[in-house]
Amino acid sequence: MRKLLTIIFLMLLLAVAGGIFWWQSNKKAIVKNQIENAITKVTDSAYFIHYDSSNIDELSGNASFYNIVMQSDSLQKLS
Repeated sequence: MRKLLTIIFLMLLLAVAGGIFWWQSNKKAIVKNQIENAITKVTDSAYFIHYDSSNIDELSGNASFYNIVMQSDSLQKLS
């Protein structure tokens, strides 16, 4: 019984560690895609947002974005 509990604990620990590693390696791309899609959707594709880099601290709830550029699509505005 003890061996089974140890195996279950180790598997759970590996799953949590894998999830944390995956989130840390993919969080910037996920956030960037969500922000770009939200701006495009809300403005009906009239504006696009781009930024160079970001710093995301989910523990404190802070996110910083650097060199933000918001461009308008002049052809979309005319139509």
